Amino acid sequence: MPAPGDVRRRILVIANETAASAEVAAEVRWRAQGRTAEILVVAPLTAPLTGDRASTLKPEERLAEAKVRLGAALSALAGAGLNARGELGDGDPMRALDQVVWQFRPDELIIATHPPDRSQWLNRNLVQRARERFQLPTTHVVADLDRERWESEGGAVPPPRISNDPTPEA
Repeated sequence: MPAPGDVRRRILVIANETAASAEVAAEVRWRAQGRTAEILVVAPLTAPLTGDRASTLKPEERLAEAKVRLGAALSALAGAGLNARGELGDGDPMRALDQVVWQFRPDELIIATHPPDRSQWLNRNLVQRARERFQLPTTHVVADLDRERWESEGGAVPPPRISNDPTPEA
């Protein structure tokens, strides 16, 4: 129960593979700071992937993977000192938002994606469409899981070199 005069913030987070990233946890913690916050994380059931797994990924596997991602996100938020609950959502992130926004009535929305060169959600203009549809303060968090993995391993293996420089590395 919030203390008298304490304003409860309702924060909705939607994320897929990026749900358990340090960037998402830091943003939610910053948004909830100094407030009593109710945090809901929505993990959409992934749509069939492109490539080799697209034809072999069964609906029950999509469900199992989404449950794992949601559990990891809730653990990451708990590790950041935040109490959150989670729900699985439709495989289409906009439909997932439609389903939960009207029930949860958030004060703000956090959408986490991969960097632009790898994000299907950005390719589908999810962030802008959500801002327009829901008229909520919306924060877009870009979570670079490859960079996080590299940093967590102590930077032992450098990230891939992207350059037009034909000079070979020593």
